[in-house]
Amino acid sequence: MTAATDYAMDYSKGYRSGEDPAILVGKRLAAAEPKTWRNYARPRWLNIRSSLAGFSFRLGTSTAAQRELPTDKRRLKAIEVCDPELESLLFQYGRYLLIGCSRPGGLPANLQGCGTT
Repeated sequence: MTAATDYAMDYSKGYRSGEDPAILVGKRLAAAEPKTWRNYARPRWLNIRSSLAGFSFRLGTSTAAQRELPTDKRRLKAIEVCDPELESLLFQYGRYLLIGCSRPGGLPANLQGCGTT
């Protein structure tokens, strides 16, 4: 998956780069097509691993019954009863997403979501 925009942080250009986002996406997809998942995911993981390391966030221990539930049902149950390990997991997932979409040269993360290159 890839995404692009014609937004540019340049007032003199009216904040537009002039590049067609559809063409950029096509080029990225064509470049990614011959890669295997392993060839793509491993370098990406190595790139962000150092940003994720050295931090832990623990709120307590969930029950065995909570741990056995699939995530979608576990999230619904967490509305009724606190699930500390799920809360920690979701916090770490949010960190991963923010780090992954805040790489040098890219656009900043925002409330609408983020695209990565």
